[in-house]
Order: sequence, then C-alpha cells, then structure tokens
Amino acid sequence: MYQPLITFCPHSAIFTQVLAIFVENMKKKTLIILALALLLGSWNLSSQTRFGIKGGYSHPAGYNAGVAVCFNMPLGFAIQPELAYVFTKVPAAGFGYIKSGNIELPVGIQYGLDLILLRPFVEVTPFIGCAVKRYSDTQNIFDYGVGVGGGLDIWRLQVNARYKWSFADVVTYRESKHKGFEISLAFFF
Repeated sequence: MYQPLITFCPHSAIFTQVLAIFVENMKKKTLIILALALLLGSWNLSSQTRFGIKGGYSHPAGYNAGVAVCFNMPLGFAIQPELAYVFTKVPAAGFGYIKSGNIELPVGIQYGLDLILLRPFVEVTPFIGCAVKRYSDTQNIFDYGVGVGGGLDIWRLQVNARYKWSFADVVTYRESKHKGFEISLAFFF
C-alpha cells in the first residue's frame, strides 16, 4: 500500500501542527488585507493625499530625516508611511553605547479630529529598518518594532512625538533593544 514519505519522518506530527498554525495565520492575514483593501478603495485618493518632508530629534542623541505621504481616510483616520534615515546611539550591555544608522519604513495609523484649522491625532506606528552603516561586526542588519504617539496638523505643518520600542537586538548576543522617543516636524506640499 502506498504511504506518503512524510509519515516516515519522526517529526511529522510537529510538521503537521506547524503547517496548521501557518494556514490559520494566513487566513487571518488574508481577511485583514481584504478589509484594508475595501477600506482603501472607498475614497478618492487624488484629493486626499499629501506629500512632505520630515525631520527631527531621536533620543538618545540622534536625529531622523526623510519623506512622508499622508493618505486621509474617512471617519478621521489617516495612514502615513514614511521613509527616513534614523541615527541613534543604543545602550548595549557590555559595550556602552552602539551607534546605529538605519533606513526605516514606519507606517503610521492615525486617528484624529478634523477641526477647522488643526487636526490633533493619536497614532500607532509599526516599523521595519535596515542598517545602512554598521559600526560593529556584531551589529544586526535588520530592525523592527512599534511606536505610539500623537501629533498635531496645522495647515501644512505636522508636529509629531512618538515613543518607539524595537523588538530586535542591535548587537548580536547582547541585550540591546532600542527604545526612545522621537520628536519631528513635517512640511506637506
């Protein structure tokens, strides 16, 4: 009688469980992507999109600069992806401070009140990053995490403050997760 090769593997039960978890997670991700696609398709992008430049201070002892696009959505929501160079000094156990120069792609999901001349908002900002300048051979290349904060849109200006937590260690084999706040100013065209 024919039997698949996977049944002879001693880890086939583990493989089956991992595959089931993967399929279940993919179902959830597909539903989220479908919901976002429906939401994104429900408004006119041409009149609600703003492009801008952004720069500011990153704690401890750093700076950030880049470009941003803000997609205003219905019900006070907005999505603001950015592409920024972020330089910081990260505390690392046994190393003191490690310099970190990353290109980051944060995507801010904002909710705010559209008042007459200004728009205060709160935001959650997941981000991914890639080191463009490594200051140590043990420094990791990729970074990812989340930030929370808020800001204020006034005319074409945006003032933003957020606290960021990195989930990846900056230095391999050391506790060196970056966390700190950013304050930035953006000008939208």
